Amino acid sequence: MIEIKQTIIRDDGNVVIMYDDVKYDDDMIELSRDSEVAKFVKGDDTSGYPRPIPSICRVAWDYKPAPKQKVIVKEEDEEVSRTEIVEIDGKYVQKTFTETITKQVEEPQWEEVPLYDEDGEPIMILVSEAVDAVEAVEAVEAVEAVDAVEEELWAEGDDLPEGVEIGDVKVEAVEAVEAVVGVEAVEGIEAVEAVYEPKIHRVPVYE
Repeated sequence: MIEIKQTIIRDDGNVVIMYDDVKYDDDMIELSRDSEVAKFVKGDDTSGYPRPIPSICRVAWDYKPAPKQKVIVKEEDEEVSRTEIVEIDGKYVQKTFTETITKQVEEPQWEEVPLYDEDGEPIMILVSEAVDAVEAVEAVEAVEAVDAVEEELWAEGDDLPEGVEIGDVKVEAVEAVEAVVGVEAVEGIEAVEAVYEPKIHRVPVYE
C-alpha cells in the first residue's frame, strides 16, 4: 500500500480538491477528505464520478514502481589517517595517527548470462588463437669449409730427408669439404585448435 499525505489534485492548472490522505495499491484506491473516505476497487467504473477521481484511479492502478536492485551489505576495514599537533617535551610536533575503522559497503548483485545475436546464436569471443603444428628438427653442428689439396710426390732435385726416396708422397691429397651452417634443435609442437567462450553480459538481480 502506497500512502501520500496532503495530495493536491489539479485540473487544467487549477486546484480542484485537496485530499488529506491518498492510499493505493494494485487493486484498491482510498481517498480521504474532511473525514470522508471514498474507496474504489480496481475494475470499478469511475466514469460517473466528478473529475479528477477517474484519472486518479487510472494513474494509481497503472503505477508500476521501478524495480530495485538487490544489494548485499558487507563490512570492510579501512585505515584512516589523521594529523594532530601535540606537545612533546615543550615542543609542538605534528604527528600522524592511523586507525582501522569498519564501514558498511553496499555491493550491488549481478547475474552473468550468455549473450546472443539477432539470429538467436550465442556470441563467442576468442580466448586463444589456433597454433599450427611444428615438426621437430635435430641439431646440426657447423662445419668449416676445407679447400682441396692435390697429392705431391718427392721428385728428383728435391732435398730428400733421410729415409725418403724419390716417388714417395711428399704432401697427401685432401678432399674439399663444403661449409655447413649449424642449426639448433627445434622441439616439435602439436597443433592446437582455437578456443572460444560465450560472451557474458551482466544483468542486475532485483529484489
